[in-house]
Amino acid sequence: MIAMVTIVGASDEHRNERTTNDSFDAERAEAFEARFVNALNEGGLLLDLGCGRGTALMRLAVRYPASRFVGYDFSGESIDWATQRAGERGLDNVRFEARFLKRIG
Repeated sequence: MIAMVTIVGASDEHRNERTTNDSFDAERAEAFEARFVNALNEGGLLLDLGCGRGTALMRLAVRYPASRFVGYDFSGESIDWATQRAGERGLDNVRFEARFLKRIG
């Protein structure tokens, strides 16, 4: 198994704008994919710290069903939204958790 960690931060003042911006999430998914395409094809694990509503991870989960995706974000509201949407889409290779990044480790 190949583990990958990507850290993407957002300042508090831009957080809501960035977590609901589809074009930002599409660009983010493309950046993840370009960097980790070989590992994703092999069934890797991608951890996104600061995933917002998780749409970037869900895009990748659809494209790479053999891989697993985990998203952490401090916003319980964003995590609840992401978890509900992933369930509605039948994505069993992605999960989301509300976590404070300072407490990981």
